[in-house]
Amino acid sequence: MNLGFSLSEWVLLLPTLSDVQQWWTTFSQSPDFKTFSAVMTVLTAIAGTVTARLEVIQKLLGAGQKVLNLLKPAPALPPALTDTAEPRKRLLRILKSEYARRLQDSSLNPQISIDLQFQDRRELVGRPRLRSGSSTLVPQSLEAIYSQIEIDGKLLIVGNPGSGKSTELLKFATLMLDRGTVETSAPIPVLLDLSAWDDEVPALEHWIARRLKRLYNIDNATALQWLRDERLILLLDALNEVGLDRQERCIDAINQFLQTTSYPHCVVCCRLEEYELGRRQLTELNGAIYLQALSDHQIQQYLELADRTLRWETLQAEPTLRELVRSPLMLMIMVIVYQGRQIHTASELLSLYIDQCFERSIKTTAWKPPSREQTIRYLTWLARQLKVQSKPELAIERMQPSWLGNKYDRILYRFLCGVIISILCGLIFTIVNLNLDLPREIQALGIAIALAGGMLYGIYSREDLWDWLQALPILSSITDLLDNEEIEPVRLGWSWQRFKTGLLAGLSVAAILGNGIFIYDCILGDVFLGMRWGVAVFVSYGCFVAVISGLQAGVRSCSSPNQGIWESLKNTIVVIILATMIGSLIAWVALLIPLGIMNARFSLWVGIGSGLMSGLFSGGLPCIQHGVLRLLLWRQNVIPWNYAKFLEYAHNIGLLQQVGGRYRFVHELLRGHFDEHNARS
Repeated sequence: MNLGFSLSEWVLLLPTLSDVQQWWTTFSQSPDFKTFSAVMTVLTAIAGTVTARLEVIQKLLGAGQKVLNLLKPAPALPPALTDTAEPRKRLLRILKSEYARRLQDSSLNPQISIDLQFQDRRELVGRPRLRSGSSTLVPQSLEAIYSQIEIDGKLLIVGNPGSGKSTELLKFATLMLDRGTVETSAPIPVLLDLSAWDDEVPALEHWIARRLKRLYNIDNATALQWLRDERLILLLDALNEVGLDRQERCIDAINQFLQTTSYPHCVVCCRLEEYELGRRQLTELNGAIYLQALSDHQIQQYLELADRTLRWETLQAEPTLRELVRSPLMLMIMVIVYQGRQIHTASELLSLYIDQCFERSIKTTAWKPPSREQTIRYLTWLARQLKVQSKPELAIERMQPSWLGNKYDRILYRFLCGVIISILCGLIFTIVNLNLDLPREIQALGIAIALAGGMLYGIYSREDLWDWLQALPILSSITDLLDNEEIEPVRLGWSWQRFKTGLLAGLSVAAILGNGIFIYDCILGDVFLGMRWGVAVFVSYGCFVAVISGLQAGVRSCSSPNQGIWESLKNTIVVIILATMIGSLIAWVALLIPLGIMNARFSLWVGIGSGLMSGLFSGGLPCIQHGVLRLLLWRQNVIPWNYAKFLEYAHNIGLLQQVGGRYRFVHELLRGHFDEHNARS
């Protein structure tokens, strides 16, 4: 393209070096140069300021990233990095005592055992049925059947009520436990009641981990590692107790777990009728056996060994009575209660057994047992609650407000808890404010906030909170920390999960408080002081709540009735001491931000107030809730005031079993009998 100039002509148009020097001399002496220099100086200063601010922002972002990394779930540790030897020894020790106690209580005549007959029912797990004539398995022990090649540790046990399913499972668990005690590589048999199954838990392994935590204080990581390493024999009892709808979902969860993990040790127990009524089968199990009714020969042999009033000749003459004792439980009860009476139904037989229990002489000194009518009323209520709550057993400290009979009583429960907490909060703030010599208006405001906050927390219910409020990020962490729907006993320890929850909740509350202080100081005209106080409250309060929350690790397995509440009460004192020291130290350092000085007296009383509040809302809270709940249940006349003594009495006369600090009826049929009594009354 021709522009009309040659290259040499273009070069002649360029300025020479002398021209540039002359222009610069003229420009540097002009007023415009001074303006240009001033502008560049300002721009350089701005650039330096921005650079410094960027470094600060970068540091803040780095600190924020560290906090986010802290809040992220901890990655699962490889099996080799977690030492499970000590938890294994502790679990073996606990299970040995528990299984021995339960086996002793489950058999009404432990000196005599009955060898049950097993029938092959593999069609119940989707396996082809055997040809006629070969329906009974050759091995006559559960351990031998479990070890068969075609079964390979995955078995379903079905039977009629009272046929001995749970007893056989306990015997098998005891045998496997003895093997696990001798061989360190042998899996541990854990007997879990499926009546406590929660269908909201996404996977069966997480439900198992929760149950091991609740029953034996095995931490979640250890339990999941044992499952990964196939170190547990899962003995899942009472599948029929979850109800038909939930039973199908429970079966799906078991099948999915076995299919995805190929887990090799799983035994499930269920009543035959309930299992056949369901539309799902445990197809991931390899076999099923049915506990057959007792034969005439087995009944006659047991009666000869028992050497009691009931004779075989009597049963031969009464066909109705003979058919009634085809189950081991009914046979043992019949041997105990029979005195020539006419008995036609299982309900009549159980009523006679209850009469026999009340005739036992129980020596008591300081405690007078309730009357027969009161005892039956208390046990009838307990049987009903265990069914409604889908719980196999009762732990006193695990009683919940949902056990109250009606909505009015639950509202009264919240109101009483709110009144007690409000009074204690107001008392704590009054003591602290009087020793800080604060202005009267601030003292009055603090006490009013304490009274209102305590009352609101007592009556607060997460169920009644609007969904959109729970969805707000700044409130979700607070509602998680302040969740008081369940009474949760507290023990000291360390929980990173509670620490993270406490940190988020503490920072959320501190942000609200800090902004309030900032606005208050802005109104007074001191913006910078308000900012410093806001930052001090934000940092100190968030750290304090996180540390105190992390100290609350949950409950241990209880070896005595109501142990969890007594431990919570003791731990309240320890929390007060620790929180006072931690709160004083944090307050002492935090005062540097707004005031630039350290005030020891102010910090001490802030620490004392923090310690008392921490003790109230940690170990003290479940004690208050439990006390109010027990008071209302006692007022309804459904439990005695000394519930632990009553449960011990019911165990001594043979109506309840005791497993550590937990109680259950000696058999599900007996619990059902009391529940039917409740329906009739």
